[in-house]
Amino acid sequence: MFSDHAQVKGHLNPHDWVSEISWWASKLKPKTIHLFGGEPLMNPWIEDWIRLVALKFKRSINIQTNGILIPKLAHGVLKNLINRKVRISISKHSNDPEYLAKIEESISILRSAIDYRDENKISDTETVYHGTSSFSVVDWTRRPWVAHYDGWGDKIKPGNAWDSDKFTKSHYNCEAKTYIQLYKGSLWKCPTMAVLGESLEQIGANLENWKPWLDYKPLTIDSDDDTIQSWLEAQRKPERVCNMCFGEPRPIEQHFTKIKEIKNV
Repeated sequence: MFSDHAQVKGHLNPHDWVSEISWWASKLKPKTIHLFGGEPLMNPWIEDWIRLVALKFKRSINIQTNGILIPKLAHGVLKNLINRKVRISISKHSNDPEYLAKIEESISILRSAIDYRDENKISDTETVYHGTSSFSVVDWTRRPWVAHYDGWGDKIKPGNAWDSDKFTKSHYNCEAKTYIQLYKGSLWKCPTMAVLGESLEQIGANLENWKPWLDYKPLTIDSDDDTIQSWLEAQRKPERVCNMCFGEPRPIEQHFTKIKEIKNV
């Protein structure tokens, strides 16, 4: 969410959140765990995050990345990710030739790291590469995208009014609805809601436009079991906060990839 806004900065250090991760791991049994960003490979403690999450949750781990930083990873870091069976998923967001060259370089590096054996297309937009481990490439330029807000920069506003009846449709079309977000010790309905408040402040948006969404309360640590169960049941369903997003998927607009901003990465 808002990872392309240069003003949003900062990395979470896993050593600051050990007790919270441990507590939630004692309460939740997710099928898989995804590490998101922004861009997760920018986090200098990415290996420590993986070790902590794997130790506490004992589940498979997926990293969602734009792929651009893979050539910059130290060889040992990449091999550690592969050896830990971390599933790397590259999201392709543009058809610009210079951008595609960077993605192809990353794919080549990953193929070598997993001792590439074969690949298969599991859909028109996703290819999985197999070897000692596996990774995938998802082509978002050929998928519709439910925008999480309207506008750009400090002019962004919700896609729909809070009291609109479109929240059910937004939820139906949402690609993030199955991703409960654990962020700074609390559970949030989705990744977008988790960082909404601080992202809006960082980019200087008009907070009055977002007041109902900013009043949202996440599920906090030390909640009792009944409260956790009720919250999880509600999380699966459409809620008014879903009016933040547009009700209909839109063709992706090259997903805002700016080649001039990645040349020096």
